[in-house]
Amino acid sequence: MLCLMHIQMDKGAYIALDKFLSRHKFLEIFIFIYCCANVDNSVYLASILRNTESLVDVTFDHNKLKEEGFINILMGIKENQNTKIKKLSFQYCDIHGEHCEALVPLIGGNKTITELDLSGNYLGQDGVMFLSTALMNNSTLKVLNLASNNITDDQELYGRTLLTPIASKSNIATPAVPNPVEVGGLVSGTSTITGDNLMNELDENKSKALSSNLVEDNNSVSMTTSTLTYLAEAVSREESAITHLDLRYNNIGNNGGEIMLQALKTRKAIVVAKKKTAPVFICQVTERMKSDIFSKIFDINKFMLEQEKKRSGKKGKKGKKGKKK
Repeated sequence: MLCLMHIQMDKGAYIALDKFLSRHKFLEIFIFIYCCANVDNSVYLASILRNTESLVDVTFDHNKLKEEGFINILMGIKENQNTKIKKLSFQYCDIHGEHCEALVPLIGGNKTITELDLSGNYLGQDGVMFLSTALMNNSTLKVLNLASNNITDDQELYGRTLLTPIASKSNIATPAVPNPVEVGGLVSGTSTITGDNLMNELDENKSKALSSNLVEDNNSVSMTTSTLTYLAEAVSREESAITHLDLRYNNIGNNGGEIMLQALKTRKAIVVAKKKTAPVFICQVTERMKSDIFSKIFDINKFMLEQEKKRSGKKGKKGKKGKKK
């Protein structure tokens, strides 16, 4: 492990570090915190990631990388065909939502990164949109930390306008969420879900709950979608590998809480149906919503944690039975 903290480096130091790491065949962890990394010297960090094949865990927390610096580093990773990076952290790096467009090709096609920490930035609605797009094409990422990122549930008009003029925000209704699958008895409405039609029922419920909503005005009909709807759809897919999503210290509100609750219920139904094969899913949120919504999210998270413990628990070896004389 190489850990550098509170160090100011000039160009020569970065070049020397690049040469050292590219020749070091066994270094797996590189921590670079509070080192005043910025747009100008990010090209050297990108070169390190482009040339080093042994790194598995990389941390750039508390460096003002901003847009260009963040993109430079991501491109360095993407251009390394032999990269082995599994954990990547950019806490408090002054990254904004529009900068996350570079994550779409990186995360979408990446087969090694399993943990991504973007907490303490300014991703907002744009960042959620780009990340959701990336996650729709990813089946490797397991842990995603989006805590403290100014993520709200403002229903921005990301969908296509079907007719003009566009309905004003005051006329945009809260998305109606249909009755979700109740996993306790695997019942949806009044019909019991059997093993044969379970996945069809899940797909139908998910498409209803996570689809766009038509909003009628006197002279127009507009397609509006909450950004969290895209994220919920991405993480509730059966193909999704996400097991932990951290949305704490954001203000997703009641509607955002309902959307993520539906995603949790969908994943819970999949876990119940497939038992050992389907990955668990835990979504952490801050209690800035109705208590009943928060309680339901808490209960499903608790269920998922119990399932995770059961799977990770080691079974004792069975002793051989003695023969009776």
